[in-house]
Amino acid sequence: MTTPPAPDRWQDEYRRGETPNFFRTPTHCVKVARDGLLYVCDRENARVQIFNTSEVGEVCSNPTGEIGRCGYVGEIQIAPQTGRGTVGMVNFSPDPNQSCLYVSDIANNTIYILNRENLNELDRIGRTGRQVGQFIMLHNVSIDSEGSLYTGEVGGAKRVQKFQRYGATTCGGTHLENVGAWDVYPSYR
Repeated sequence: MTTPPAPDRWQDEYRRGETPNFFRTPTHCVKVARDGLLYVCDRENARVQIFNTSEVGEVCSNPTGEIGRCGYVGEIQIAPQTGRGTVGMVNFSPDPNQSCLYVSDIANNTIYILNRENLNELDRIGRTGRQVGQFIMLHNVSIDSEGSLYTGEVGGAKRVQKFQRYGATTCGGTHLENVGAWDVYPSYR
């Protein structure tokens, strides 16, 4: 296991675009998909890391974060331009392949909808505010069997919102490669 560097060194490395090979603080969420992939919310490092559950827990060392070693599949940066503190929760669409990955971004009060196969951003919901469809300290995102989305906010908002799904509950396409860009095609009302 790699020992995390001192906080000031970590911040300098992060500013240079160097992603740490460790979780900066305790992980914020863990979610297992039907296909055996484990998604870990690494909030302070602004990313979701992905592991193969069949290899997690075995004695193994991977201090450099080599893909394919010790069950490590890869990661997706979530709005890295924000800095740290973005990833709050992940969840999956209800279709058999769980083709959509929903990621709540605490810092930007946004939910990103990603194609789970290629991790490209397909859509986005929300922005900062107190009105319907806006968020203050967006924390949780959950999906029901019909594909409707539920959000939970903490802090001053203390509310739950429901977004009714219209259209297909599966994901497709290859829209934005960098999660957090500003081009959206809304599918929720």
